[in-house]
Amino acid sequence: MTKSKLGGFACPKCGFTFGRSSQETVDEHCPRCGARAQGRRREPVPLVRIVAAVAVLLAVVGGLLVVSLAFLHEGVANEFQQIPQPRANRFHVALDVSGTIQPQALADIRRELLQRLRQFVGEPTVSYEVFVFGLPGCGTTGIRRVLSTAAPKTLDDFTAAVERPIHRIHITRRAAAEKAGAPLTTPFYQMLETLLTAHPGDRIIVISDLVNDEYRCEAPRRFPLKAVTDFGAHPNGQIEFLYSTPYTVGEFDTPSIREAFIAEQQRFIDRMQALHKDGKVRAWFHRMPDDPEARNRFLKARLRSAIPATTVEMVWARVRQLVAVIVLGVRG
Repeated sequence: MTKSKLGGFACPKCGFTFGRSSQETVDEHCPRCGARAQGRRREPVPLVRIVAAVAVLLAVVGGLLVVSLAFLHEGVANEFQQIPQPRANRFHVALDVSGTIQPQALADIRRELLQRLRQFVGEPTVSYEVFVFGLPGCGTTGIRRVLSTAAPKTLDDFTAAVERPIHRIHITRRAAAEKAGAPLTTPFYQMLETLLTAHPGDRIIVISDLVNDEYRCEAPRRFPLKAVTDFGAHPNGQIEFLYSTPYTVGEFDTPSIREAFIAEQQRFIDRMQALHKDGKVRAWFHRMPDDPEARNRFLKARLRSAIPATTVEMVWARVRQLVAVIVLGVRG
């Protein structure tokens, strides 16, 4: 069937012209000779065009969502402001060595931390500190700076200045506390207040179970709200928490104590994330797997993100942080 100049269709058998549109001629017969006249059907929309339209729609909706979050969610706005910032060349790592950390987990942390710090050998503009907390004693007595150094120039210097001190980090035992005549505590809040106050605008990485345990102390610390918000007032400052499931042994290995530790951990996370949402501080939480193989992969990936050594690692870390804060904003 062919279309005639008059706008109808010409019968292929007798040439008679009839109909004014394709819809009028579909599955009809020629009124003169009775030959079946098949009109033109509407072409189906290609699948590629449908997929492209859906992708464009999702991109537009996603863009509008991100823009709205940037105006309504202070945490998202802060992350957008950090995109053009250069790589941080100064950072501080705090390790929990109290009895609520598994010895094997601490060994894995030491190994992966050394592997990450080794990436900065020969970069004189980079400097870092490593602290431990959970030593015998209350308050600042339970905190010690293990090392503070500019990135060593050679691997031999690294071995002497960094590797050896970190290898000497061990879980604090009760016998050591009894020998020192001091209570065995976890001054988590005191550690936070000390580091945040002393290093405004820097990058801080905390590896802990996030539980403050000072019940044997006369004046246990409370959540250091002022130290957190003062630290957060510096837009470049950020805190990364790599946290583990609380580990209990001996007389403390009871369901009620484990539940209390987990509840305390979650209260801290909720409070910090609320401050992050309000734009008061930049803080991220990443749970450490209990399985040893998964934990090793986790530590390698998260330390690379928390302490990027190359431009590619820095860009990838910024993207992950932005995505994480957008997800937090969507969840409300």
